[in-house]
Amino acid sequence: MADPQDLAAAQLRRLVNEAAVEGGISRMAAVTLVGEELVRTEQEVVADARREGATWQQVADELRLASRQTAQAKFSEDRTAVALPGMPAAAMARRLGNVHHQTVAAHPERHGIIVRAYPGAAGKPPRKRYFLPGDPGLEAAREE
Repeated sequence: MADPQDLAAAQLRRLVNEAAVEGGISRMAAVTLVGEELVRTEQEVVADARREGATWQQVADELRLASRQTAQAKFSEDRTAVALPGMPAAAMARRLGNVHHQTVAAHPERHGIIVRAYPGAAGKPPRKRYFLPGDPGLEAAREE
């Protein structure tokens, strides 16, 4: 029987390579995109497990976190609520390659980038997220 960690590592490497080839981006940019999606997926899986009755200790044990308090701090409702579609300017800059994040933020139209703003937390400024045409979540994102 194959070692689950070896199997997961091989699948992750294939996913990164496929994302790079199909997205026309470097493998490093693909690692960033896959990593960001992995974080969102982890948040969804934990939220599902909690809705199904998992304790914070079970979450910590499954994710190899130091304690239930660590799990709760990382995945509490107020943390998972901030996961937004799209990506920050720095992530978009990495995705495009050889573009500075300040250029993405100041002149998104130069690269065909679509910007959406989301209300900030109490008293905070709106949070902007950047998309390329066809990106997941773009249709659901509100107009700026």
